[in-house]
Amino acid sequence: MKKLISIGLLFCLTSCYNQETLVDKSKLMGNDYRLFQDTPAWVLAKAVEAGDVKKIKEEVFQKKVSVDYQESRFGNTLLMLAIFNSEYDSAKNTIRIGRKA
Repeated sequence: MKKLISIGLLFCLTSCYNQETLVDKSKLMGNDYRLFQDTPAWVLAKAVEAGDVKKIKEEVFQKKVSVDYQESRFGNTLLMLAIFNSEYDSAKNTIRIGRKA
């Protein structure tokens, strides 16, 4: 039983990642929000991933970050990533907010 708990804890710790740790983008898959690290859309990317509508609005309207910003490796936008990752509420909100901008 102790072994099973240890394996579960190890799996949990290795499957979680810290968004703020800089990554080698060449090793990321096309559906990873960390592709937007070190870009003007990084804060917006984290808000889209979290489904934080208030933060999405702030980034788009106050800071003028485009919802159509494309990451350089695959050319995906945040809307595309939200759809790829089945985050449909976040995608709907991003579309709605983007139309008003």
